[in-house]
Amino acid sequence: MIKCKKTAAVFCAAMLLNVFTGCGSNGGNSSVGEIITMSEEEIESSLSYKTEHIKVPVGIRLNRNMAAGNGIYFTVDTKENKSAGVTSISLIAFDADKLIFNTVISDSSVSGNFETVKGLAVNDDNSVCILLEGDKDGKTVRAVTVSSDGNITDEKDFSSALSEKTVNSFVITPDGEYVIDNGRCAVTVFSADGSFAYEAEPKGIPDQIISTGLAVVASGDPAVSVGYIKDKEFISEVHILDRKSGKFGKAVPVEGSVFIKGNGEYSYYVNTDTGISGVREDGSSEMIINLLNLGITGSGTASFQSFEDGSFTLGIYDRLYPYHNGFIRLIPTDGAETKSKTVLTMGCFEIPAWYDVAIADFNAENDDYVIVVNSFTENLDADRTAALIDFNNQMITGNIPDIVITNEEMPFDGYCRKGLFTDLYPYLDNDSELSRDSFFENTLKACENDGKLYGMIPTFGIETFVAKGSIVGDNKLLTMEKAKELTSKMGDDAALTIEVSRSDALKNAMRYSDFIDYENGMSRFDSDEFRALLTELKKFPETPAEYDSSSQEYFDSQLSYRNGKTLIMPFRAWDFLYMYRAKLFFDEDRAYVNFPTVSPKTNAVIKASSSRIAVSEKSENKDGAWEFIRYLMTHNLITEQYSYINTEGEEIMVDDYSYYSLSGFPANKAEYEKLAENALKPLRDYDENGVMKPHKYSDYFAGDNYELDAFTEDEVKAVTDMVS
Repeated sequence: MIKCKKTAAVFCAAMLLNVFTGCGSNGGNSSVGEIITMSEEEIESSLSYKTEHIKVPVGIRLNRNMAAGNGIYFTVDTKENKSAGVTSISLIAFDADKLIFNTVISDSSVSGNFETVKGLAVNDDNSVCILLEGDKDGKTVRAVTVSSDGNITDEKDFSSALSEKTVNSFVITPDGEYVIDNGRCAVTVFSADGSFAYEAEPKGIPDQIISTGLAVVASGDPAVSVGYIKDKEFISEVHILDRKSGKFGKAVPVEGSVFIKGNGEYSYYVNTDTGISGVREDGSSEMIINLLNLGITGSGTASFQSFEDGSFTLGIYDRLYPYHNGFIRLIPTDGAETKSKTVLTMGCFEIPAWYDVAIADFNAENDDYVIVVNSFTENLDADRTAALIDFNNQMITGNIPDIVITNEEMPFDGYCRKGLFTDLYPYLDNDSELSRDSFFENTLKACENDGKLYGMIPTFGIETFVAKGSIVGDNKLLTMEKAKELTSKMGDDAALTIEVSRSDALKNAMRYSDFIDYENGMSRFDSDEFRALLTELKKFPETPAEYDSSSQEYFDSQLSYRNGKTLIMPFRAWDFLYMYRAKLFFDEDRAYVNFPTVSPKTNAVIKASSSRIAVSEKSENKDGAWEFIRYLMTHNLITEQYSYINTEGEEIMVDDYSYYSLSGFPANKAEYEKLAENALKPLRDYDENGVMKPHKYSDYFAGDNYELDAFTEDEVKAVTDMVS
């Protein structure tokens, strides 16, 4: 039996109203969005896979064109010789021990055809078919087949039928037909001999498509997946093409992106936010493997393949997290490898950016605990508003997991007052490495309630307003009267700001003022000052003007700050470069100021960029929950190692690193200091001989291209002072 204290193992949160009132009614529909739970048996099943990482032979560089056969792994390598102006493309095959072959499938120095790889298809005999698109004498499209021993055995030319069409990807059916899609779900089908057969397109596909995919399902029929926005909701669905009729069937709603042929009861598999789900012919689905439980992030899954024995192979390729790249085998077991770990349950509405990587890494590295997580967005098949109410009811009754991730739309302070979360200060104070001094004090204060720390913020952003230093001078705290005085001196057509609506003006006036005393739960709304502020805010437009980003009106609005025609600009910064870009708007020293109000208190505010993370007061695994939180608070940065491509097309790694954060400034001071030190270094690159060649940041402003230098120590200090 897994050491799991809670039966309700996975808890799925949702975005909430900012108050508790009104929850629990809604005409009897409050339970429509049910809380997703997993029993101990379901947890044990999700953990019953052994992970086997396939070592990539030295010298092989993985890219997105990867695929897996039965015991053999394939990747495509493109080598450019810039001096000669030629490109060669090779198919590389290897197993867990060695390189099997490296076969050139395209060489522009010989053919004069510069080609790109559009997709790979692995056949049952481990031969591989590669679809290539070229530019010789117009457009070329051809499929090259390479046998399992590395010999080119076949070639099909589809150029004439596809000369006017977009080529996106392809699959091969069991009948040997080639199905090529255009990235908008329309497909062109060719017979096994390469001759044109027919075209087909699903009905009801909108113009604004976000994502598409192509696969063969268990029946042998090809299918397309599509993602798009409808009525402000993301829709993901699969359309299956009947090979006999040549027509697509009805759309099947699914949750996931990359999908592949299924086995047994499943028509196909899809990969979701957290794992792999099996989808039956009727569209019903269930989670087969939770990748995060096994220490794997699905965000970089470039390819995956299923096998009759229930195993899977994943090709992992992620530019943001290159240390995850490679192939991973998932082999069914009795779960013995994970039974010794204590399960920590985690709940969230959707997994915040980079949390999936932190969860996967924690599960892979920690010997004592495993986090079981599922996100509400993967299971949302009912009315969203009802689900929010239902979740709120579950929270206030204390039906929560070990760890909870809350976003800014959830009533965090209300949960704290209800006593739902654990005070983390005792855990922080007793930590062997971390202390209160390890973090910016204001990020801790943001999660305090009555002097207790009920959550933590791993990363944050800065919200402020920026103005010309020559205009505002020492007036860092702007009253509404002072702002009006400064604007009047800028000319008759000058404006306070051009980007803030009336409702946002009220929100900002509250953020930067002292009208609300959060510590004592008091407000000063019944005052002459607040009434005067409301009168001023009526002058703001309900909706600010919006311009096309390539229009002259848009350029003029950007230049209005530089030309002294607009006083303040809203500014949100998630890293140092954001702060630095303000130079383009003002072309001189900047002053960071508050939104004008009648009683200003601060000129900048902290905004949590990665959600608060809290621990349930009822959790029986608080020590384990703290282990994950401390891991999250000390692993905020991405480390990137520099490399260069030599004249032979080989990637050479250089002992030079840079650091960056995907989600904001780290609350951990040590991590922040790494980011600050990195900001002082110029951007750098290496030529084909390994010689460093510094270059500048580039940006686009008011229709012109600009280059930005590295930060100065004074500029980094100014940001740090504001953070502090």
